[in-house]
Amino acid sequence: MSITYDAWKTRFTSIEFDDVSEELFDMLLVEAQMEMGLKASRWLNDTFYIVAQGYLISHLATITLAQNLGDAQALAPIRTSDVDGVLVEYGISREMINNPSIMATTSYGQQYLRYRRMAFGGPRVV
Repeated sequence: MSITYDAWKTRFTSIEFDDVSEELFDMLLVEAQMEMGLKASRWLNDTFYIVAQGYLISHLATITLAQNLGDAQALAPIRTSDVDGVLVEYGISREMINNPSIMATTSYGQQYLRYRRMAFGGPRVV
């Protein structure tokens, strides 16, 4: 069970994905399946798996399209700090310094991480 190209294009209608062909989508789907596994039953349910998969594919597409345009920079804004004449530049934001996951570099990846935490968060006590 996987998200289809047509369903993905319907859900993620951003103009940035206009250049994502069905062939590229299929390659990104394979990569997403490598990350998520092929068993939707490991996630909360099939629908949950498909929604998370859509966000992961969108994240991968965003990175792929940026790289295809020759962007070799971090996908987060550069932050600078000037203290006593010493200028320090960070290629990632302060919130991401302790988060090594490249998933957090796009809003799609952050949403994927949110779904993954919900599915694999373990027992919760209320």
